[in-house]
Amino acid sequence: MLKRTQGGAYFIAKDLKEKYDQLLSRLGQLKSDLAAGRLPADDVLRELKELEPRLEELRNEIEARKVLVSPVKGQKQTEEITLDLGPEQRLIITADQIHVVGWDGPQVKCVLEKMLLTAGDQPETEEFQAIRLVHRHTRASELVGQSVQERAAEEKAFLAEKREKPLSDEQLAARRSFVENIQAGYAPLRDFQGKDVDLLTIEGLTYEQGNRQITVGIRSDDGESQGSEWRRHASLTVYVPKCQGVLMRGCLKGVAVEGLQAPLTLTDAGSLDRDYDSQVMIKNVSGPVAIYNVPLGQLEQVHGDVKIVATVEYANTGTTHESGQRTFYIPPPRDCKIVDVEGNLSAWFSRVNLTLARINGLVDVRNEAGSTNLTVNKKLAPLPHRIVSDSGRIEVQAHMSVLADLSVMALSDEGTVKTNADQTIYDAATFTTGNSVDGSRRNWRGVRSNASADRFDFTYFERPARVLEGTETAPGLTIISRSGVVVLRLKK
Repeated sequence: MLKRTQGGAYFIAKDLKEKYDQLLSRLGQLKSDLAAGRLPADDVLRELKELEPRLEELRNEIEARKVLVSPVKGQKQTEEITLDLGPEQRLIITADQIHVVGWDGPQVKCVLEKMLLTAGDQPETEEFQAIRLVHRHTRASELVGQSVQERAAEEKAFLAEKREKPLSDEQLAARRSFVENIQAGYAPLRDFQGKDVDLLTIEGLTYEQGNRQITVGIRSDDGESQGSEWRRHASLTVYVPKCQGVLMRGCLKGVAVEGLQAPLTLTDAGSLDRDYDSQVMIKNVSGPVAIYNVPLGQLEQVHGDVKIVATVEYANTGTTHESGQRTFYIPPPRDCKIVDVEGNLSAWFSRVNLTLARINGLVDVRNEAGSTNLTVNKKLAPLPHRIVSDSGRIEVQAHMSVLADLSVMALSDEGTVKTNADQTIYDAATFTTGNSVDGSRRNWRGVRSNASADRFDFTYFERPARVLEGTETAPGLTIISRSGVVVLRLKK
């Protein structure tokens, strides 16, 4: 079995699957060796370069030869509606499988594809009718939170009710903290607060709305697979004209966005289902992009700033039982590519294999346990750039002239730092420093650029702590992997 899908599974020839698994295993081992610095980087990169086209060729063969085996049938219907955006020109879409396309039409056009898993060919009209797209024009405080003015008015009314029996100072402080925490949680959605917005939701997909699960089992010579699946499914394509903002909620069964002329926000809030193999792909957005805990695969051509917080793990983790021992495992990290960002990039990942290129503004990346590869083809903006990791490999590749005017530091306190830069350009940096925030002392080792560093300026000793805290304000590029490998490759 290759992988499960809605209502069944894809199968391929056993020898083809074994060959594919062996290549994947070798690829994963090489990436692990590269990240940990166990093998010479040039040797690993050479083998990776040889393996990747073989793997791509094998993937194409698998795609051509895979066979879908399904004990159920998938019936489909399509429904289309159009709507006018309200005066605020803001749209909120809640769905797990969404395709958003920017277009020049005067209205929003929605195409809802409904799918029903059935045992036979008999149409089930009532089941399809239960899946419907609902449009509302309203204030969505329950989804995006209240504006500052709305919250203040509500608190004023609440305290007025308590006039006869006022709250104590301690109770007031606890109440204030509680309210502030709620407000902070909704802060990323402030542009949608206190406004009448257009809401698009799909009804009929939850148990409360009549959706039911069926058990789907498949047996083969190599074993069997069995699981429960919802009968009703839906995907939504929305054509959006230029507007003031689009918020996409759910987003865990596959998202594609292209050509949007509006600020874009994505969040996993409101998700009802997920596909561990799905990804979020975003291309050509005119406006800022904000992403909160959805599985980003590719982001390119953004005409604005990008902010990403992705600290939730969306890989399909599991447990094995063998020899009286339970093993809780996690698959390799996902790949993520971010290129061609005209504005600033601020990103916080728990772990991804991250590729970065052509970021015009600030590069501020924290990738806790994944690898990060930044290619710099032109001079970075004079800003406090940083790439930091707890244990992941960080590699920065740049032409020597591109970084010539920038203060650069590449450091680790428990890992390894490698560079091909001549010592006359990048001097060794080995020092011990304290941290005024947590009280710790750290031994830092690595390199720093000579051209932009004053040997009598000792403020650079404080730089690692400031960078890790995110409080550094001086222009420069700081690369820190606490216990991983840092590689700085310069081309002449």
